[in-house]
Amino acid sequence: RKVTYQSPYWRYSDLEYWTYNTYHFHGIYPTPPAGTGAYAVEWDNDNLQLDITDFDTSTGTDLLHGAATGIDGRLAPEVSLQFTHTLTNVNVQLKKHQENTNDVVTVTGVYLLGMCTKGDYTWEEDNSTTPSTITANWTVDNQSASYTGQTFTKDLTVNYEDFLTNQLLIPQHIDPET
Repeated sequence: RKVTYQSPYWRYSDLEYWTYNTYHFHGIYPTPPAGTGAYAVEWDNDNLQLDITDFDTSTGTDLLHGAATGIDGRLAPEVSLQFTHTLTNVNVQLKKHQENTNDVVTVTGVYLLGMCTKGDYTWEEDNSTTPSTITANWTVDNQSASYTGQTFTKDLTVNYEDFLTNQLLIPQHIDPET
């Protein structure tokens, strides 16, 4: 069920009361806007798997996920979700060489090329193990456009300078051979 906040309560359609079964709760932020063609969120109850498909970081939006499993209906109906970031926060800092600390260096741009910005996120629980094994993976779309960051001209007059900060990208493996 999709749960939405309607002040002062959280609500969901097709009201069902908790029984003595185990429940899974997942929180996703932000919620994809309905009818916009934005990313999709699906839960597969049979395989205990959450799928987020077609997520695009070029929108500048973070993706947070929180999960609570093993909730028993005999207990008080309270669920605590600890949210984590599923994206990578990239910061680029430039440093001058020690021998050239008095020199002015002019930087005309910083780019992150060939970075995949689109992909699918899968969260899966294997409850055949004790305790349950949780895996979370991104599958990137290798056809995504390169992420170019910012273009600017700036003189580097201090030893350290932040140039790109808080660039949200899908975690990806960079092959050192290519």
